[in-house]
Amino acid sequence: MPTTHTPTAGTYRPASLGEKLIPRSYTRWVKQTAWAVAIANIVLIISGGVVRLTGSGLGCDAWPRCTSDGSWTTTPEMGIHGMVEFGNRLLTFVLVAVTVIAFLAVLRVVFPERVTLGRFIWGLLVGSRSESFRAQGLGAWLESRGFVAPRSRYSDLFNLTLLLLWGIPVQAVVGGISVWLRLNPWMITAHYMLSAL
Repeated sequence: MPTTHTPTAGTYRPASLGEKLIPRSYTRWVKQTAWAVAIANIVLIISGGVVRLTGSGLGCDAWPRCTSDGSWTTTPEMGIHGMVEFGNRLLTFVLVAVTVIAFLAVLRVVFPERVTLGRFIWGLLVGSRSESFRAQGLGAWLESRGFVAPRSRYSDLFNLTLLLLWGIPVQAVVGGISVWLRLNPWMITAHYMLSAL
């Protein structure tokens, strides 16, 4: 007769999905998300180069919508240029999704117990009182609000993903302004320089 094993208090419990996606220590998952962000960034930069080289910069002639008559997507009349430009815009959303996943993966590695996700977001949105800022100094204030990770082995990884989370919307707006200005060379240069960072 087969015996059954009854788990005891000290037995291993498999990690939940949340613990796998947002681990408390540096795992292979954190490394994979960092690589995914790098690859998504490279693909988006290459896509931007394809837009530029094919002359598709005004393939979508409006921003944030694709056409001046209000369509969010391309129309058959726009041809290949519309598809190339619209594809570049869609890749931005892929980069945002991958960056958010990487940010969440590294969040608890850097802040294992001190900051919950809710408190972190609250700190980003609300900030702190000005006298607290003056008393702590800029570096300590930024660290206390979650804008900069406390010094740890993985704080640079956290700070880079946070910079990307703030930089991607700025990059999108600069790209939109370059469309509004009908591909002004100065705006195209600014758009490229931001993506190269």
